[in-house]
Amino acid sequence: MYPHPELNSYLQGFGVNFPKKVLNRAIDRAMHEKGAACGESKSQIIRQRRLVTNQPRFYAPHVDVTRANCAYRQLALPKLMKDLSSEDRLTVRQAVTTLADLVVDPETLIRALEVDILERLADVLSSSDPYLREHGLLICATMANQAAGRDAIRQNLQLMANLAKCVGDRLAAVRLQAAVTLENLSYDYTGDCPPHDQLVAYGFVKLLTERLAEEKRDVLQVRHLSTMRLLLLRSTCKSEAIEVGTFDRLTDLLHRRRDRQVLLDTLSCLTVLCEDRQAKIKALCLHDRLKCLLNDEDECINAGAARLASFISITTPGKQRLLDLMPVLLRMLSRPKISRGLLLPVIKTLTNLSEVPQGRRTMRACDATVANIDVAEDDDVLNQHKRRLLDVIRWEP
Repeated sequence: MYPHPELNSYLQGFGVNFPKKVLNRAIDRAMHEKGAACGESKSQIIRQRRLVTNQPRFYAPHVDVTRANCAYRQLALPKLMKDLSSEDRLTVRQAVTTLADLVVDPETLIRALEVDILERLADVLSSSDPYLREHGLLICATMANQAAGRDAIRQNLQLMANLAKCVGDRLAAVRLQAAVTLENLSYDYTGDCPPHDQLVAYGFVKLLTERLAEEKRDVLQVRHLSTMRLLLLRSTCKSEAIEVGTFDRLTDLLHRRRDRQVLLDTLSCLTVLCEDRQAKIKALCLHDRLKCLLNDEDECINAGAARLASFISITTPGKQRLLDLMPVLLRMLSRPKISRGLLLPVIKTLTNLSEVPQGRRTMRACDATVANIDVAEDDDVLNQHKRRLLDVIRWEP
């Protein structure tokens, strides 16, 4: 079963210690409002389960559900734990399939953690059966959608070691579920101890860097790039990423790939990485590629390239290197319709380039174009950057 990524999303930030009475009241209120829209009475709503999923139940191939052993309520998880240790592969497949269906419910997930289900899942991920590896990772990905599941998985060293092996599995389906699990583990909704330091300590930055060079499937590269961007948000991770060659891998990917989403995610990763000064210096070699991307017909790619240029042009060498991009950026300002997502990084980049004498002379000839930029009156951010650009252009020593 493949659960919807937004299923029970309102529970993402609730840990194990969250008061259950408060949680139940919130769920009852949400169900009451949902039932009121459908014309149901309160008594009908109370008889329903608190957490209901509309996700379909898909069983494993060659699994006869009519002969599967059943267990209910408090006996379900202990029996599944026993079945996961069975020597019969069919029994283990049935247990994994059923468990993947149960952990969608956050209450069942908490009970599964209490019986140490992760210890058995660690063995499942190292199985020779690709079905067990794929669905074991599916269970981990579902559990990683909840705060309690994320914390428990990160603290299980054996499970994280087997997850790292599955990232480079020979089967694409297993690699996809491993990439989804790793991406879910990279999120942090609670704002407490950042998980990124744990993932960096486990060596996932270097692992993802290697997979970006070896992986040929675009859908997997998109997942790895999304995880990499989340990891790079930590300042301690940027220096290590540069040391292991992440910048060089992203640069190669930027030059080689033409898939739209891969390009956008690569530009996003490079933008976050260029917050580091060392990366800004290394990014001077991207001048020709940025010029090509700024002339692309896709406005989203234009915005990603302009955003990256705005970070590179912060340093003096970056300003001098990107001066010949000003004609392309000025043509963007003269477009009849330009989105806010593109206008803001273009203004930022032009502001940085105008801080050098040659750039200021070029921009003074286009003072009227900048002054006539159509910006909404209630958009304080754009108005502030527009005024800053005009102040830099009109500055006199």
